[in-house]
Amino acid sequence: MEVSNERLNSMIDKQTSLNKLSIKNSWKDGGGNTHISIGGIAIRGSEQAKVRAEIVWLKNLKIFRGNFWSDLTPKSEIELFNEAKSLFHQKKYAEFLTISRIIEVEYSKNKIYSKMRAIAESRV
Repeated sequence: MEVSNERLNSMIDKQTSLNKLSIKNSWKDGGGNTHISIGGIAIRGSEQAKVRAEIVWLKNLKIFRGNFWSDLTPKSEIELFNEAKSLFHQKKYAEFLTISRIIEVEYSKNKIYSKMRAIAESRV
């Protein structure tokens, strides 16, 4: 499925759990592609919000495509940086790199960030 890791990771992380996910609707379009609409609840700390998704099976291409939406408040750049730093110190380099791509523009000139990223890339 072609879903942006950055988009998904900004909604779903270690502090977030998904509950009550269910298929809300499904249908076929004129081209025979199957659409599925999914809904549920995301909980992060004391915040609770709706989560929605639409996934499409493209019959002729034999691939899935989709998108996810959430009403959760997006994490700030500093929250993402602190989470990435914590993952780096836990030696979870692949997870660190996933989050670091989200904040890459904001922290590209930060020496600590750049050094952590270089180390993580060499160890993955």
